[in-house]
Amino acid sequence: MGRLKHVAFCGTFSILLAVLSAGCRSIPNQHSDNVVPKASPTTEREPTPSISSMPTQTEGASTVAPGCLETKGAFIESSYQGIVYMQEMPYLAYLPPCYAGGSQSYPVAFLLHGYPYDQTHWIDLDLISTYEQGLSNEGWPHVIFIIPFVPDALFTGTDGGVGSYEQEFLEGLLPAITSSYRSLPSPEWLLLGGVSRGGVWALEIGLRNAGVIDNIAAISPALVYNQPRPRFDPFEIILDERIFPGNIFVSAAENETPFREVIEAFVKAMEREGMEHTFLLHPGNHNDETWRGMMEEFLAQILPALDPTGS
Repeated sequence: MGRLKHVAFCGTFSILLAVLSAGCRSIPNQHSDNVVPKASPTTEREPTPSISSMPTQTEGASTVAPGCLETKGAFIESSYQGIVYMQEMPYLAYLPPCYAGGSQSYPVAFLLHGYPYDQTHWIDLDLISTYEQGLSNEGWPHVIFIIPFVPDALFTGTDGGVGSYEQEFLEGLLPAITSSYRSLPSPEWLLLGGVSRGGVWALEIGLRNAGVIDNIAAISPALVYNQPRPRFDPFEIILDERIFPGNIFVSAAENETPFREVIEAFVKAMEREGMEHTFLLHPGNHNDETWRGMMEEFLAQILPALDPTGS
């Protein structure tokens, strides 16, 4: 049977019970991601990942520039030409300290926002400030973070396969990033993560494309509202696929009814299939304050797998 790690997060923080703070973009009196995805156009062709990378260092070498004394990374606001959604697709890129002027290549973590948010969602969740603190205090590895905006037409209007965000990610965003930045493009150095609706996409894409991405992470995935065609349903995918990502992280908040019940059912389904994974149950609800409060633990769980030094 596969290895299962249950992680209890014992930190305490306040729980927002009704609506998100005024600076957030959620719909009043409604849980984030209470949406039902529409089916994508039926087709026989499967999305084909295409990774073209810049020259990279030998895998396993350090990703930290020798003598690097910088403690802050840099943000880039950029875009690429969509291949399913035929428009410019914006994203935020975070480049780690000492990226500029160096020659090292880095692991890449792609992080998908929740609904109805945009590419600033993860910044609002204190991703970067928490990460940079961990760089200094915990020796976390230097990685590139890519946070794309996913338009609603793909995000909530498709469920997988050709014509969906799965195809956009594999054939559009992924090759655009690996050809534009000094990245380590092999599967073990790539992570796809997401929160809420973004967490559902991370599971769907990651579980169906283990040969492309070896690390997936889903914070409070909104599986309870996910109604895709069977072959794009994570519950069904794990019954059909036989090769899975090497590192699968899933979390749920104690009070996020009805999300928690379906997330735990999915975790049990992975157990029955003998799939190695980490499940984190932490205090809180289905909201930004909760996710912000567990960001340090989230990064502590996922980043060791993206450390080429193995330290």
